[in-house]
Amino acid sequence: MSSPKQPDDFKLLQASSLIYVLTLVPLVGNKPLFVSSGMVDGASAQPGAVTPGKIVVLYGSRLGPAALAGASIGGDGRVATDTGGTQVLFDGVAAPILYATSGQVAAVVPYAVDGKPGTQVQVRNGSLASDSVAMPVTPAAPSIFSVDLSGTGPAAVINEDGLTVNSSKAPAAKGSYVSIYATGEGQTNPGGIDGRIAGGGSLPKPVREVQAWVDGKPAEVQYAGAAPGAVAGLFQVNVRIPLNAASGAVPIEIHVGAASTQAGMTVAVK
Repeated sequence: MSSPKQPDDFKLLQASSLIYVLTLVPLVGNKPLFVSSGMVDGASAQPGAVTPGKIVVLYGSRLGPAALAGASIGGDGRVATDTGGTQVLFDGVAAPILYATSGQVAAVVPYAVDGKPGTQVQVRNGSLASDSVAMPVTPAAPSIFSVDLSGTGPAAVINEDGLTVNSSKAPAAKGSYVSIYATGEGQTNPGGIDGRIAGGGSLPKPVREVQAWVDGKPAEVQYAGAAPGAVAGLFQVNVRIPLNAASGAVPIEIHVGAASTQAGMTVAVK
């Protein structure tokens, strides 16, 4: 190709170049988009395998409405599986949605994944659907919620009075009971029901043994099961602070079967 020699040729090339540069390039598709690393544990904020009943957060693009849409209760009394036109499907089973927006959706993994080695996850936003993303499944993967939702530091703990949030200004007395909030306990007995609000009758409890440690010392577990008044998948563990625990911010850990919660979680002890 020869280079332009006439002034008019230069003007034509310049005009053509400007038109090319200033012309908007269409987006490659407009369907919802997320990848496996964009699905994280709702409590630890870490990616990894999903678990029956685990609260998860999906990050991506075009996942939901521009404005935040919160959870709603359906006619069956359960948390709805369609919020703001957004659905999250695990092998075609719609998950309860806790909130949805364009870049972020929180959902509760359906109990139907129990016993499977893996699951295919897809997000629907109105009539559009993302590609399916393969995720591994594990029977239990407990994680403790933190006060600041970062997945580390002070744990989401209520002191024995049932009202006070545990903190350095409101530490728990040694020998008292505290309520720890977590997710990822896996299948329950009675069996987990997607979106059910816990309350009345027998509260579901994990099918696997639950143990706790405070300051590295075994702690008595008074109760481990569904959090009353909360959606299935929010896991409450009532633990007695050991009399020989140190004072200050000390490590706290929960085991469900052979699986343990994330490191770095603390509870304030008086």
